[in-house]
Amino acid sequence: MCKNTLIPALASTTAALIAVPTQAAFVGFFATVTQVTSGGILLDQVRVVARFNGPTDTVLNAFNLVYQGGATVADPYGAFWHKDNSDYNGGVLSKQYGTWAPTLTGSATLNRPFDSFLTNGGTATATNSTSADPSWNSGGSGSHAGGPNGWNRADLLNNGAMGWFNSSPPTLQGRVGVAPNTATDVLVGQFVIDRGASVGTWQLTSAFNDGVPGSAVQFATGTFTIGSACPPLYRDLDGDGFGSASSGTTSSCTPVSGYVSNNTDCNDSNAAINPNTTWYRDTDGDGIGAAANGTLVQCTQPAGYVLAGGDNCPNIANANQADVNNNGLGDVCEFARGDLNLDGVVNASDVPLFFNAWGSAGPLGDLNFDGVVNSADFTILLNNWGSTP
Repeated sequence: MCKNTLIPALASTTAALIAVPTQAAFVGFFATVTQVTSGGILLDQVRVVARFNGPTDTVLNAFNLVYQGGATVADPYGAFWHKDNSDYNGGVLSKQYGTWAPTLTGSATLNRPFDSFLTNGGTATATNSTSADPSWNSGGSGSHAGGPNGWNRADLLNNGAMGWFNSSPPTLQGRVGVAPNTATDVLVGQFVIDRGASVGTWQLTSAFNDGVPGSAVQFATGTFTIGSACPPLYRDLDGDGFGSASSGTTSSCTPVSGYVSNNTDCNDSNAAINPNTTWYRDTDGDGIGAAANGTLVQCTQPAGYVLAGGDNCPNIANANQADVNNNGLGDVCEFARGDLNLDGVVNASDVPLFFNAWGSAGPLGDLNFDGVVNSADFTILLNNWGSTP
C-alpha cells in the first residue's frame, strides 16, 4: 500500500558561490513520505529531493550529510532499513546490513520500495551513475559504530565527509525534467524507516549548475526532516473533498494532491456521497424521493431515504417518472385523480376510458389501487370531477 505526502524542508540556504550569473536557483530540500509494508513490517519510505526553479538545473553532487537533532529514535544513524542485492544484504530487509549504492537496489517491486539509498537523480538501477565520494570510502574522522568508513554499511556515519556524486554527468540523470526527475525536483536520497518514527532533521549541501556546459557550479545547504509528527492526511479517491482511512493515509505538514485532512467519507468511490449529501425521503418506495416529504444531510444512507430527488408523484410508485403531457406531474398521479386521458381535467372525456377498463385489474382506472376497476373507483372519479392538478 502506498500513500504519499510532502514534508517541507526546514529551509535554509547558504550563499551561492558563483563566478558568472546563471539561471540555476536552489529552492530547498523536500521530503516525500510513502507508507509501505514489507514482510508485515510497517515502514515509511522518505524520498528527499532537491528543488530548483531553472528549466535545466542539474545536480552534480551532494555532500556533508549531517544529523542536526530532533530524532525520536535512540540511534538516528542506524535507523534505516535496507533491502538490496549487495553481498552485504542479499535482498533481506535489514537495518544491520546493506549499502547506500543505488546501483545495487535491484527489483523495482521486491527491493526498491524498501531500500535506503543515495543518488544524484535517476532511478535506483544498475545503470545509475552515482558514486560515493572517495573521502567517504577511505577518509574522514572515523565511523559512527566502529569499523571502516564507506557507503557499503547499513548505517549513516557520523562523519561530515559523507558525499556522493554523478560520475557521468553527460547522462543528465541529475537534471530537472529528465525522467524520472520532475520539472523541478531531483531525487538525492531514499530513507526507509519504521512507520511513524522520526529520524530528525538533517543538513545537506548540494553542488549544481544551470545545465549549460561551462556554467559556474553553485553550492547550497539546506535541511530536511526524515519522519515527522505532521498530521495525518486521508486519500480522497472520488475527489469530493472528503477522505477515507480505508482508501489510504499518510502524514504531511503541507497539502498533498489527492489527500485531505478529514476522514469522514463513507463512500470514497462515489463523489455524490459524502457528509454534505442530501438524502430525500422515498415514501412510495420507487427509488426516487421528494424534498417535500423530508430530507436529511449526512454521509450514510438513512432508512427510507434515497439519493435521487424530484419525484413527480411522491406518494405513488413510478420509477419511470412517466409524464406524457410534460406538465411536471407524474402520469400515475393524474390517473389516480381520474384524468385518464391526461388532458389536465377530470371530465366527461375520461368516462368512456374508465368504463372500457371496468372489471379489469387496471392499472388504468384502478383509482384506489385495490386491484380491480369498479364502482369504488368511479366514486373517486366523480369526487374529482372538474378538478385540475
